[in-house]
Formats: sequence, C-alpha cells, structure tokens
Amino acid sequence: MLVEHQTLLRGAAGNTTTDDVVEYIKDELGMTPCVGLVPMLKALLVLQHQREVSLSASQSHVLEEGIQLHHISEEAKKNSEEQFYALLEAAVQYCNDPQRSASMKDSLRTSLSAKSELERCHPLIQALNTILLAFHDTNIGELHNGRDSLYVSNDPTILRSAPLSVAEDAPKARRYAIRKPDIVDPAKGHLKRLITENEHFTLAEWVDFIPHRQKEVNAAMKDAPMEKETTWDDSTHCWELKYREGLEEKDLLPFNHEYETAKILTDSGEYKATSSTPNLDVPSAVKPTKPFPRKEKENPGVSRIESPRSASGGHSSSSSTGGGSGGSSASGGSGSSSTGSSLGKRSRASPSVEPIGSKSIKDLDGNKKKTLSPDGQCTLYEIELLHSRWDRTHAIVILLEDNMLSLRWHDAQGYISTHPIDIVAQLPLLVVIILFFQRFGDRMRGNSGINLLEAEANGKKFKYVIPDDVHSGLELKGRRRVTATPLVERPPASAHSRYTRQNARAANAADCLPLDDDLFFKLSGWREHTRQSEGFVVQTAKERAVQLLGENAGDVLNHLPDIEHFENYPLFSTGYIRKCLGLGIGGARIPSSLLADRLAPLEEVEPDDFPLRMWEIIRCHYFLWQTGIAHVDISLWNLMVRTASDCATHFAVLNGFNLAAIMEPGQESPLKLGFERAGTKPFMALDLLSENDRSIKRMYFHDLEAMIWCMVWFWEPQPEWVSGSMRQVADNKAGASLLFKANNPPEWATDNEAEHLWTSVIRLLKVWIVSRPTTVEMVEVRQYFTDHDNLLLFHKHLPYPERQEKKDWDSRWMSRKLPVGDIITNTDWEDEGKN
Repeated sequence: MLVEHQTLLRGAAGNTTTDDVVEYIKDELGMTPCVGLVPMLKALLVLQHQREVSLSASQSHVLEEGIQLHHISEEAKKNSEEQFYALLEAAVQYCNDPQRSASMKDSLRTSLSAKSELERCHPLIQALNTILLAFHDTNIGELHNGRDSLYVSNDPTILRSAPLSVAEDAPKARRYAIRKPDIVDPAKGHLKRLITENEHFTLAEWVDFIPHRQKEVNAAMKDAPMEKETTWDDSTHCWELKYREGLEEKDLLPFNHEYETAKILTDSGEYKATSSTPNLDVPSAVKPTKPFPRKEKENPGVSRIESPRSASGGHSSSSSTGGGSGGSSASGGSGSSSTGSSLGKRSRASPSVEPIGSKSIKDLDGNKKKTLSPDGQCTLYEIELLHSRWDRTHAIVILLEDNMLSLRWHDAQGYISTHPIDIVAQLPLLVVIILFFQRFGDRMRGNSGINLLEAEANGKKFKYVIPDDVHSGLELKGRRRVTATPLVERPPASAHSRYTRQNARAANAADCLPLDDDLFFKLSGWREHTRQSEGFVVQTAKERAVQLLGENAGDVLNHLPDIEHFENYPLFSTGYIRKCLGLGIGGARIPSSLLADRLAPLEEVEPDDFPLRMWEIIRCHYFLWQTGIAHVDISLWNLMVRTASDCATHFAVLNGFNLAAIMEPGQESPLKLGFERAGTKPFMALDLLSENDRSIKRMYFHDLEAMIWCMVWFWEPQPEWVSGSMRQVADNKAGASLLFKANNPPEWATDNEAEHLWTSVIRLLKVWIVSRPTTVEMVEVRQYFTDHDNLLLFHKHLPYPERQEKKDWDSRWMSRKLPVGDIITNTDWEDEGKN
C-alpha cells in the first residue's frame, strides 16, 4: 500500500463522524477478496498446522534455518487436505444418521422457518450446541478437541460494539451507532465461574440448561463483577443473523435426504477428487451459480465483494483480481442441490436499493443517518475482537442471512470473505465449521500467545508479561501499535496463583511486579513484510553513526531511542493465509515488538526550550539521512524528550522508525517502492499528499517540511488535518497556511510569552509553501534548492541556538554530505558548497 496509516474508527482528534466511518467501511468492503468456503477452511487448516501442531510456543518469533518467509511446507498442505476430508466425512456421516442428527435438524427447521431474527436465534443456538455435544471428546483425524465452548444468545446484550463516534458533551444514553452480534461462544469454564451452582455441570447438562434458562445465563454474564465479566476476549468468534424471508417446508426438503460428499464439493465449487492434494499456491476461483450472477471471465481468479449484498446473501458482480493461471471455473459456493434446494427462489436485489438487513444509524438528535450493511456490522464485531487483546492476530465472524452462510476472516491486512453456502443443501459444511472451531487451540482462536522470552535491561535478565488490560487500537487495518508498561513475572506463591488466561485480570496485580517505570513495551506494529523492523532500523542507525560520523556520532546516538530488546514474529504474518488462497503476499504484515527506555512527548518541554530541541532533532535527522537512514514518518508524536540521570539535562529524541527505509550511505532517496507516500497525514509534505501515484521520489526535504508542520501543531493543533482523503488534508493544510497570521499567535503561545516563536514558525511556513512547492522533477519548479539551502532557510527564521557546552554547533554541518559508497570505508565528507 502507498500510505501507511492507522485508521482509527472512533475519536480521531474528535473529528470522526459516524457517516465518515460508515463510508470508509463501505469503501473497504468494496475491495474485500471473496473466496470459496472450502478453500478457506483448508487454508485455516494450514495455519493450524503451522501455528499449533508443528511449532512450540517458544518458536513463534523465529523461522527454521533455511526456511523463507511465507513458505508453506508440503507437509502442511498434505495435512490440510487430509484433515479437511476427515472432518467432512465425519460431518456427512453425522448428518445422514437419523438418530444422531434428528434433534439438530429439528432445531434448524424451527430456526429457518421463524419470522424474525430473535425467533431464529434460540433454536439455532440449540442446533449448534447439539453438534458440539455430539462430537465432544472425539478425535477427528489428527484434530483433538480444544476448549469446551458453548453458544449463547447475546440478548439481553452482553457484548456490543462501542459507538462509532461520540460527541464529548453527549449523555451516555444518547450515544449512537452501537451494534451487537446475535450469538457468542464463551468457554464452558467461563460460564461455570459465572453460575457457580452449575460448576459441576457436564457439557450435556449445559446444552440442556441453556435453552431453558437463557435469561439466567445472560443475567449472570451481564451483571458479573469486573474480575468475572464477559468481554470480547472471551469469544473465539460471533454470529450475525439476518432475517429476510422465512423458508417454507419445501425449502427444507434436503434435510430429509442423504448428503453426498461429491455433491457437496461440486455445489461448493470444489471439483478436485478427495484423494488429491490441492495446489495452495493458485487462486481458489469460485464462480457463483444462478443466484449469484457474475460476468464470465477467462481467469475468474478471486472475486471481490461489492456492496450491496444481494437479497439472497450473495455478492454483487465484481471484477477479477486474483489472476493466475491456476484458477479453474467452478460453480459457486451457493450451488443448488437436486434434492430440493431453496436457492431457486432467491432473486438478486437491484444495486440502486439499500440491501435488506441494513441498519439505519441515527445521530445524536435522532435523525436517520447512513445505513450499515450486514457486512459492515460484521466488520465492527471483527474490530472489537481484534481490539480485545494486545496480541490478537485475527478475528472470525459468521454471517447467516436466512439459510445463506458466509465466513469472514479479519487481520491487520484487512478482511477476506467467503461466498455464501446454503446450510440446507450443504448442511455438512456447517457441521465442518463447528467441528473445526471446536478443535481450535489458542492460536487459532486469535490469541497468539507471543512468547516475550527473556529480555535484558540495565544488565539484568528477566521474563516479562504485558498487563491484561492493554489493548490495540480500534483500527480497520494497519499497524495496530500497542504500548504498555511491562510486568515482570515472579515465581508463584502456590500452584493456584500461576499467571494464566483464566485468572489474568487478577494475576497481573497479584503475581507480577512493574518492570521499571523507565522502560516500556511496544508492539511496534504489524509492519509490511517488505519493511525492516523498528528495532533493526535503530540498531543499524547507531552502528552506522559510529562507523561513519566520527566525533559527530553523538549527535545521532544521543537522540535515538535506547532499545533494550526487540523481536519479530514472522510466523504470524498475514501473508500465509493469503498465499494459501492464491491472493498473493503483497502487503502482508508481520508483528514486531521492542522494549525501550521511556520517553516524554516533546509537547511537554517549556516553550523557550522548544527551538533547541527541534534543532537537535533536525541535526540528528540530517545525519541519519546522510548515513542512509530515511525516517519518512516525521510527526509531532514521534518527537520525544529524554531526561538524563541528573534530572536536569534533556535531549530531544527522534522516535518511531517503524516506517523507516535503510539506504546506501549518501543515497538521496529510497530505491525500494512503498516509501513514496508513507507518513502521518497531518504532518506530511503537501507534495506527497497531493500526488496519488509513485512518480514522486521520497526526498530529504519532504521530511524537513514535515518538521514545519510539527512546529505549527505544537503551537496550535489542527484536528481537521487528521481525517479525510490525502487530497482533502492537503487542501486543508494549504488553506490554513494562507490564513495563519504571524502577528496573531494562538492563546497558548501568548500565555507562555512565546509570540516570537509562533511568528518565526509561521513566516518559515509561508516562505516554504511559496518557494518550494514541489519536487525538483516537476516542470514548474523554477529553482533548485539544495539541502543546505533548505536548512539555511530554517536557520534564518528559527536561528540555530548556541550552546556553551558545544561551541562547534555552527552551520557548517548543513553543507556536509557522505559520498555514496561502501559503508565500511565511507568516512570522508563532501562539502556541497565546493561544487
């Protein structure tokens, strides 16, 4: 992707509205890859083999020697194929056994014949729990039963999606855009802790208890004390139900006939013989049949969802994006059954009409706002699941519209949906899904269990954990950065006080100690796999400073973060599932973490101290670029301050290297694609915001311009620069630059007697905007400005400060450059002014 960003769904500087978020979700849904359900299940089986079978908990941060990133072993592919058919055969046998499946089918009949979502919910829950009970403690192939979970209704509400946006002065009762899933799946152990009189219940007793005492279950979950409350973290996945029209008796006739494996696979677009090994490296092309019309294409590849969804639950026509020669034409995931499928009665909705099942969202005054489709509602639940744990890797949500079921996978790269299947005609596939979920371990439930291993700080080794109340951001996709004060594990006082997932909320306080107030943990984000990790970039920057800068090395070393420990977790890359589905690995994201010294925001410095700190960062940044480190994400939030041990001396610190590029020393611009428009929108150069292609070379002066926008924000924050498209932000910033008055400082500058600093910054901004509008390649640029020229312009308006302890701080360094060459021997400086 061209722009690295965090898409906060709520509270972006108080400037994000519900309509903004709904529109953004709709745009993203239009780009969602859509694949067949069978290929999706096989891809998930590959992930399970990699994450839970072939690796131990301590191996999540490494790849085996000689194994490339995103390599999928033949063993994993073969295992995926074998386990899928083991699940399918078990499901077919179950569905064809009248004694075993009669109760489940009766519950489904009741659910699908009901006239409302509420009436459908409880019999569906009974059917799902009946399947769980039928295969409890049963091994299928090599898949073993995981934790015991049960499906329960979310009405009265236990879990809900928080508001999309909330006015600060709005009373809680009037907040809007709150949505809730219909079915959730807490663990049996969680229910036992809530209803203690049932703590000795077997799974069979719970399955019998839930339908008759659902209100009691929900009341216990809703009114539980904090240490027992039910949160999004307690669910593996959730269900969204949508009623369109009740099914008639003739639509349910397939329940009375035997199911055939070959027929199910044919209706699902899976034509391969059951004994063959699939090619997981090519697109799993699925072309829906009659109920979901789509234009014929030579290589249909993988389709993409385009809202609105048809009334049948199918997806509207879309273009091919998967490509590849391996895609085969196949009937869609909703193929009808010769035994009387209900699919024939479904018709496609007109694209001009809002999809049935969409929910109108009202504003604070009760006015009707934009609608949120069923897919959009599922997106909100997925975001809540991802937000529920700092180390959550993915979320799964099931959407059931009448008898049409689709599965949605959501991770830091975005989401993938499956073509809908008919759970009447293809009932065994529904059973396969439930059996597979029943056999999920923690990692397939989304809990990575990232092993933070032993770290060393201040000469001491220790094991540390992250507090349970730490969450990632509410983002649709992207970096999802997390920061926290880590806790040190200490030996448990008894076997009952061990730090576990079940007692994590209490254990953090009882069994852990704060590591050090001067250290903090950072999940530095789900970085794109083509970028280096933040820890590695900072380490490289320090090594090059020592090798290349000589006596000036301190001007870099003193102004970089002190990272005590960093790790990457490539086996959780979002590229694996996409490679299995033939979607390619472009844009794949990998989590990285680090442990570093705590820093304070630059915003906390005294106004009179601000120019000196800015020049420390400008000087450090210039030397970094000369040694081949391009930061490319200059923002006020990445400008920090470190206090020395004497508590009196301060150093500015350039932080946030998770988007940085490593170049050759002396190189002018990163050669690798992907850095052209990286950055944080409120501070990015107008040049980068205005152009939407890759024709712009990322140059040093782009970061230098970002420094100006940081200084403007320091004195007067600009919330309107946060939201909107890049072009809109560019227009807002350009317009503001014309309206700012050098002789009209904001209140904060006046209160701190810093009017002169505001005047200097605004004059610098106005001269820069007029004289340096675009890159040197653009025709309309009349004059070429060197980096030396640009730094002198800064010096003219915001004079370079003198420091008694370092009198050699003069402007001569502004004209020095490293020649492009070998990093080891490249120690000579060139003077730009000599040429």
